[in-house]
Amino acid sequence: MAYEKTTWVDRVVQFASRFRDQNNNQITLTPDPGEVTQQGTPLSAANLNKIERTLFLTNNVFITSGTDNAYIISVEGVTSNADVLDIPIKIKIHESSDGASTLNFGDAPVPAKKPNGNAMTNFKSGGIYTVVFDGAAFILQGEGGEYGNATAADVLAPKTIGTDDGIVVGTMPERGAITITPSNVDQTIPNGHHNGAGKVKAVVVPADKVLADTTIAGTTGTIPLRTSGSYAAGGSAVSGNTLYLGIPADAYYRQAANITISDADFKPENIIGTLFGMVGTAIRGGQPLASGAETSDTATVSFPNTSGTFTSGLKALEVTGLSLPKAPTLIIARRKDVFYSMMTVYMVDLISDTVTVYAVLKQGTSSGAFLGQVNGNECRVDTAGFRLPVYQGGVLYDWAIF
Repeated sequence: MAYEKTTWVDRVVQFASRFRDQNNNQITLTPDPGEVTQQGTPLSAANLNKIERTLFLTNNVFITSGTDNAYIISVEGVTSNADVLDIPIKIKIHESSDGASTLNFGDAPVPAKKPNGNAMTNFKSGGIYTVVFDGAAFILQGEGGEYGNATAADVLAPKTIGTDDGIVVGTMPERGAITITPSNVDQTIPNGHHNGAGKVKAVVVPADKVLADTTIAGTTGTIPLRTSGSYAAGGSAVSGNTLYLGIPADAYYRQAANITISDADFKPENIIGTLFGMVGTAIRGGQPLASGAETSDTATVSFPNTSGTFTSGLKALEVTGLSLPKAPTLIIARRKDVFYSMMTVYMVDLISDTVTVYAVLKQGTSSGAFLGQVNGNECRVDTAGFRLPVYQGGVLYDWAIF
């Protein structure tokens, strides 16, 4: 039951045990008790028992019983939870709890709670706890509320922290000030407490070793990046059949960029064959542009002569399908089996720029000569071939173009 305070006061009497003089030369002692101005607190067994009961409840430790987090407290003379209302009671837990717990002083289980209102879930076997019944729940005393969720690993060693399991010593290592030197691989930062003075060493990057479009550790490169275009070589040299070109000023050249060197004499007409990819048109002296053998036509053809008319009775020797680098300046065709007796010559005089077409026949008593001109039709010469007059048809002629 709840303790009810008794206020103890003294019994006070005004003029206690006085006598009155009657003034007749006789003294008669007549008791005249004083008036009670304050009633004292009765020194009764009931009041003393209340004191004794409260002292008993607050100065003893009561061992619990029960199972499954439902604790029973048996106290002589206490039959209900209301009997201990507002009285701090010390209990000793007989077995640990593993969930929300209740306390029962005789009539019904009542929730045990922490001061913050959360359920008490971690009574420890052998632990002594002080609880007060507030009419709805037993409130744990001397409990500071929740401890949070910090663990030993979250606390710097050798500092300690209070937990539901008591004082715990931290295990977080003190790292102080560490220095990390960058490398080409990932480096793990060690766990623990760092005092703020640690650092990652600066990366010194030489700008002249880095491309201009690249920034490393805050340093932008200065090497020019040349991705396309042409850049004059920084000089040249020849060794054997190799031409060496000097690289221009320091830069990075991608595949689309070119390093060049120019020479006014580097042109097809100065090249025999192919040089550095350029196909030459120059002809080696004494060598024909083209040569071969061709059979003359059997049909009789009239060819233009130098008089402005046409000469009949001639045959045509025609070669086509050529691809000459330049127009011929000299063509010689001769009958293969007779040699000098039957020949046609086409010649350009490079000084006077005149053209001569000459056909000659000399065989036994037969002879003949024809002096003609090119008209682009019956008689023609170009880079694709030629059509020239000969004296006999159906015979094989050797020909050469210069």
